[in-house]
Amino acid sequence: MAEFLDIVDRNDRAIGRMTRDEAHSGSMKMHRKIHIFVFNSRGELFVQKRASTRKQNPNQWQASVAGHVSSGETYEQAAKRECREELGVDVEPKFVAKYIFHAVDEREFIAVLEAVHNGPFEIDPEEADEARFMRIGELLGESKKGRIKLTEHFERSIKEYLAAK
Repeated sequence: MAEFLDIVDRNDRAIGRMTRDEAHSGSMKMHRKIHIFVFNSRGELFVQKRASTRKQNPNQWQASVAGHVSSGETYEQAAKRECREELGVDVEPKFVAKYIFHAVDEREFIAVLEAVHNGPFEIDPEEADEARFMRIGELLGESKKGRIKLTEHFERSIKEYLAAK
């Protein structure tokens, strides 16, 4: 069954619907996405390294949870759903920031939300090859040294997160 996303205008108002496949086909129709930063009680961020078999951004590190906002959902509803689906946990996400991201083949409003959970998490091996808690400073340092690669979306979300805090 096709997953439907809202098409939104530059003010983030829903103006139509499209399938997820259409959103990623180069249509450039703006849609909504979320990044949830799940921190543990020590202030470390849970991050996942995308599986080497993933079509987009294989072997790159990403937010604790990332996903699309389904048609009719709020950012917070999508964050709760995605955390259950991707980590197997229930959280109460809090909105932090929102920005427009332009990629080669798509345009998205990305909302950054945060939550606290110490795990354990259920990680899907088809989605991620590795996952762990790291301090944001350590993560950025490892990226700057070229030891790890962050997805372009995630790198921008970290900047937006830090600017909002």
